[in-house]
Amino acid sequence: MKRCNLFALCVSSMILALGVAVLSGCDGEKEKLDKDKENGQNSGGNGNQQNADDIVYPVVKQKEFIEDAAIDLLNLFPAQNFESQISLGKDIQKICDTYRWDNVEGWADDALKTCQTLLNQYSEKTDEWVSEYNKTRELYFKYTSIYSELLAVSNFTGHFVANNRAWDYSPSEGLQFDFKDKGGNECVIVLSTEGENTNVKIPSVHAYYGYDISREEKGDSLLIYYSYYHDKYNIQLVIPETITLSLSRSGTSVVKLTLNTKFGSLTGDSCLDLSTSVIGIHSELQMDNGYRFVADNVLYKGNENVLVQAHAYKDEDELLSFEVSGAIKGMPQLLFADEGEDAFKKYFQEDIKTDRSDVSDLNIKIDIHKKIQIAGSVSSLRKLWEYTDKANEFYLEETKFKQYVSSINETIDMGLYFNGYDTKQANVIVEAFPRSSWYDDVERVRWNMRPVIVLSDGSQTSTFDDYFDEREFNKLISVFESLLDDYEEMAD
Repeated sequence: MKRCNLFALCVSSMILALGVAVLSGCDGEKEKLDKDKENGQNSGGNGNQQNADDIVYPVVKQKEFIEDAAIDLLNLFPAQNFESQISLGKDIQKICDTYRWDNVEGWADDALKTCQTLLNQYSEKTDEWVSEYNKTRELYFKYTSIYSELLAVSNFTGHFVANNRAWDYSPSEGLQFDFKDKGGNECVIVLSTEGENTNVKIPSVHAYYGYDISREEKGDSLLIYYSYYHDKYNIQLVIPETITLSLSRSGTSVVKLTLNTKFGSLTGDSCLDLSTSVIGIHSELQMDNGYRFVADNVLYKGNENVLVQAHAYKDEDELLSFEVSGAIKGMPQLLFADEGEDAFKKYFQEDIKTDRSDVSDLNIKIDIHKKIQIAGSVSSLRKLWEYTDKANEFYLEETKFKQYVSSINETIDMGLYFNGYDTKQANVIVEAFPRSSWYDDVERVRWNMRPVIVLSDGSQTSTFDDYFDEREFNKLISVFESLLDDYEEMAD
């Protein structure tokens, strides 16, 4: 399949698959959404309100509706709307490729060293080997240095000005890069922080940075020393309440990213505890062309709940919305302290896959330009994983495989809706499919599962491949091919 066909079909497929891919492709019950009565558009279900279009469409009309909606969404992203970002991105890429960065790299190394404190150094013999044929002995030693790192954005400050394809440095309270684009316009990149700081420990980092070999003759014996050097970093991040990264040209903001974070219920020594800690994030990416991408609310409360809400806008027009929420239980401590990666793996291997750890009542809502909605729920992520693992374990046994596929469909509920109405157009489930192979004239049947689209009235069933047939989405493919050509021409 051509690149344009593949991507264009992905645009249409995402209308179902965006909600399905995370959940292995299953069907769901849509939560009520409120209709926007002021502007006459539907942003969700209408309760008991009836409408001539509030019916289950036949498959042909469903595909037409999805294709038209996908085309309308693509038309909201014309290449000319991103000309400013693309041209400036090309200039920055050229600067990265052609400027000398020695001054910046030296500054970064010095700034990192100010964050480090040497806590301890020690050596240990790890192995020894003696040759049976001569008097050679090989001795292996490991040398370890332990550092404490307090990493803060405030440690990385400086004002860099482009000059003759290099960077002139001067001290500054923040971090700033000044340069000119291809047209001679003054451009500025600024990283700034504000608000209270929170200290958070993360898993230790172990770095191997080299070895050396030395030899020593003692009488008629030869000693060979192998020395391996390791650094261990006990890292503590100093996270400001607000971080802002902006790019401006001729005094006008082109792109601005704002990240807000909140941490709660950390341990006394500033460690994250997944069973009790609270993490909150809000971020927003703003562009001078009117596009905004917002993560309104990303919230994790240990053994209580998780919530993710995100939106995409063009000016005041909401293009996409996404929401996931669920209840968390049985999460282990998993303290991010000095135990490093081994502790992380240990906890997840021993605890996460037990019946004490789960995300239940997981609700998902996706709205695509108020035209197409995907909504549903997962009763238990743990059960979903277990049933999927079991089905894959019994891929040679038809009866058991189909039993676990049936259990998966009982666990997940996912549905497709149009124009914000409560009428479910289709369910998405998984079905078992055989795949035969022959070896020495003996047939061997392996079972696998695939997502299947089922009209809510049960009148027709289609696999994703059949439903999203490229021949029936030729208009979408043509629109996408043209759009992609526009972007490639602009990027060249």
